[in-house]
Amino acid sequence: MNQPHILAFATQKGGAGKSTITTHFASALCYLYGYKVAVVDCDYPQNTLHSYRVDEQTRMQTEEPFRQRLLKQGLRPYPIYISSVEKASASIIALFEQDFDFILVDTPGTVNVVGLPELLRLVDYIFLPLEPDKGTIASTMGYMGLLPAFTQANNPDSNLLGYYAFWNKYVKAERKTIYDKTEELFQS
Repeated sequence: MNQPHILAFATQKGGAGKSTITTHFASALCYLYGYKVAVVDCDYPQNTLHSYRVDEQTRMQTEEPFRQRLLKQGLRPYPIYISSVEKASASIIALFEQDFDFILVDTPGTVNVVGLPELLRLVDYIFLPLEPDKGTIASTMGYMGLLPAFTQANNPDSNLLGYYAFWNKYVKAERKTIYDKTEELFQS
């Protein structure tokens, strides 16, 4: 049994696209590349990923054309599990026995939650979606300021190999300088 790669999607700000990115990433790994994927939805209270799945299941039962399209694809959907952050580490470890290649974690939009340090030490990589507004940039930088303490380089009990901020939204109305200056900050 191989230990799966564990990837988390995190921000301190709601609406930056964590759940959407998690869904796209899980779908690409599962449906395009054929990996065995599980998703752990810790984004309480909205649990967006679980809500998406419930909507799909409802549509399967009520919309025959939708049902036929999905059945025609012949692909089994990846599972989505709801967990509190406090119990996420135990939930993820329990999934190791199911031989997943990847376990993706959608985290809540805050760092002030019980169990987050244990979760951060368990994941291999953290991805932080960014949008070009000063509030999001400042909160992402604050979040990233906490992460070095959880990396393997600074904590031998950790699995965290790295973390990456990336532009999730490009706003034409924003001046290019906000993008350039932010990227300079992240590189320093």
